[in-house]
This record gives sequence, C-alpha cells and structure tokens, in this order.
Amino acid sequence: MTNTAYKIVKAFLNDESLRVSNSNTNGSELYLFGNKIAHKENNNIIISMCGYNTKTTKDRLNELLNQTRNNLRIRSKDYQPFLIKYDHENKIIDSLKIDSDQSINLSEVLKND
Repeated sequence: MTNTAYKIVKAFLNDESLRVSNSNTNGSELYLFGNKIAHKENNNIIISMCGYNTKTTKDRLNELLNQTRNNLRIRSKDYQPFLIKYDHENKIIDSLKIDSDQSINLSEVLKND
C-alpha cells in the first residue's frame, strides 16, 4: 500500500472529493489515470482493473479492499489476475480468476460468506 492509495481510498469511502498524483475521486467514483476503477452503486462497491493488470491498479484496489475489511485481495500469477478470499487466519479459502476488464460487485462476491 502506498500513501497515495491510503489517502484516495479514504476520501472515496468518506464520500469526499480528492486528487492525489495520478488518482482522483469525487466521493462516488474512484479514478486512476482517468480510468474508473471503482464506483458506488446502490450501497455496493463495484471494482474494475479497466484492462490494466498493473501494480498501481492492484495497489489502489487492494487498499480499497483493505479499508472495507472484507478479506479479499487481488493478486496475479503468470500475468493473470485473481480475486483471492482469505479466512480470519489469512489462509486462502477461495480464488476467482478474473479478466482485467471485468467489473466485480463486491457484495455479490461476499454474499456467500
């Protein structure tokens, strides 16, 4: 996690507008390099890598997952992104292969908990 990721995600979750370096939010949408990587919709958070499976994109989205305390992380193996679900002991309990341009509703992923 970077300081930029922490600040921009905190503002997004608090419905505040902020621009930090290559990231910005209006409180309901979170952008990285002009690409909408997260937005709020009907009390749900929708995330997307916008086709960019990069360290910076994963940094912003993983910080969002961290601050929402839901035991999910985005990792890559052989350039393929996965959404990983961990248990309370930080052991992997599930993984979902994702496309880098796929939108993911976090509520849908978490409703089987």
